[in-house]
Amino acid sequence: MVQNTLQSSYPRYQPIAQAGMPASEHGWDADSKILESASAGWGLACSRGTDKDNGAIIGGADFVGVTMIDRNVPASNEDKFVQYDLMGLMVRGDIWVKVTAAVTPDTAVKFSATTGEFGDTGGTALSGAKYQTSGGVGDLVRLRIA
Repeated sequence: MVQNTLQSSYPRYQPIAQAGMPASEHGWDADSKILESASAGWGLACSRGTDKDNGAIIGGADFVGVTMIDRNVPASNEDKFVQYDLMGLMVRGDIWVKVTAAVTPDTAVKFSATTGEFGDTGGTALSGAKYQTSGGVGDLVRLRIA
């Protein structure tokens, strides 16, 4: 017999967003790649993998997109893709990402070649990208990929 459980409490306000969610309906495009890295959270930069046509790795130096949230990922995966998952990557548009340093809309967009996390110092520069909102360390900000 299947037993249903009901949620008994709800937050007063819904969170503004979650990393990897599209941040607007401003024209955006997505692609899909096979994850070659061990695992990947959402809202992280990816680069071309060893399978140049279909593979992607977290971080790297040859940017191909930002991991998009996927509600079809099993809860047992702890809100992340695992190796060889097919993952959606935003290649153009606005997406929510967590930053590792304080940023403003005029801050250069860079990402870690190791972790794929976004910030403003070190790492790989993402030309044509701009932060649309300000935020501090660990905050969600809106990133526009051109």
